Amino acid sequence: MRGGMGGGIRGLYADVERAERTVQTADGITTVRTEQGVVDSAAADSLSFSLASGEAVTVVIDEDTSVVTFEESEFTNRRGMTRMRMAPTEVEAAEIEAGAEVIVTSDSEDDSDFVAARIVIKPAEAEGVDEADEADEAAADEAVEEAATTDA
Repeated sequence: MRGGMGGGIRGLYADVERAERTVQTADGITTVRTEQGVVDSAAADSLSFSLASGEAVTVVIDEDTSVVTFEESEFTNRRGMTRMRMAPTEVEAAEIEAGAEVIVTSDSEDDSDFVAARIVIKPAEAEGVDEADEADEAAADEAVEEAATTDA
């Protein structure tokens, strides 16, 4: 994970498909996984998604599973300056849309099914930002050209 937190949540797991660790406690051994993929289907009791390698993964969802998405919201600081920030919002698992990018943390005891502890729906990358910038630049260029011809 070169670059640390660069890119926020999008950059944190940019190259990671799956991380797995084994934890031994007084209650036994638990395998904890963090996986990143694209949702194939979601229901109230399970989530199916595909890793970048094409491997299909299904995790169980229970009443303790936390599902979080991020929404852009306006924030005013103490100095009265307003800015936009990504704010977490809890949603129901069945609301996860196919095609959404997710980071799933799940665990399994005694090699049973993996149960999702937390599902984070990654924020979609801004679409059309480059196109909008290009359109703004083109409009500015036209305005400059028009001003130059009217002044002449």
